[in-house]
Amino acid sequence: MPGLGVIFTFLGLAAILVGRFLIGFLFLGSGVYMLYSYQRSREDVGERKILPDNRSKRWMAEAGQKLGVPPDLIARAFSRGEDRTNAPDSPLEIPDVMAITYKYSYGGISRFFREVRDQARLMGSHCRRCAFVYLPPRVRCSQCYESTQWVPVGPEGTVRTCTTVHYATSAFFRKTPYVCAYVQVDGADTLLLHNVVTENPGEIRPGCRVKVHFREREERVGEMGDFFFIPTHPSTEKNPGGQP
Repeated sequence: MPGLGVIFTFLGLAAILVGRFLIGFLFLGSGVYMLYSYQRSREDVGERKILPDNRSKRWMAEAGQKLGVPPDLIARAFSRGEDRTNAPDSPLEIPDVMAITYKYSYGGISRFFREVRDQARLMGSHCRRCAFVYLPPRVRCSQCYESTQWVPVGPEGTVRTCTTVHYATSAFFRKTPYVCAYVQVDGADTLLLHNVVTENPGEIRPGCRVKVHFREREERVGEMGDFFFIPTHPSTEKNPGGQP
């Protein structure tokens, strides 16, 4: 405690002034040591609060290089866990990385992804009883629970609602700005959430027409990223209408 150190220091000086040198130096030395120890403890806490340990710093540097994010931003995200002055019952967050290799199945909608990968076409699922076509496809109708049948849909569609993304996570930040839209593909009764790729994000608005664009055959692996939408009639104007 700093108060006790100050008291011991003054007692030591007073004893020295009245000639009690032995006692004075004992009190003075004890007081100075207490004050020094207290100051060092404050500096240590400050350093621990600002600088993570070597393991954390190494992880943040590796994660930053992998994700393309500055390490100081990652450090800021974990600052609450690194702050050793938090209350004992407050949440503790530590940097870590989880790598999982696994195999998963598309189950009953596997044909949709096979058609995308192998045939470059979109397939919806049709309920004969309800005369309803689902895209994304469903094994059973959500209305009557009858089994559905595969039917081709597209290749064009209509944007029903959309948004322009200007800020995203590290995996997509370099692609901003991009348009994320709910598209009703021709022949389908439901909406498909996907990206619309264009150099003029402002031209994509509800009601505009788009068409599906598939990646090259060697690039398709059987996932949603194998295709995206583009405007059927791209605008030549940069950000028309003052849209972002």
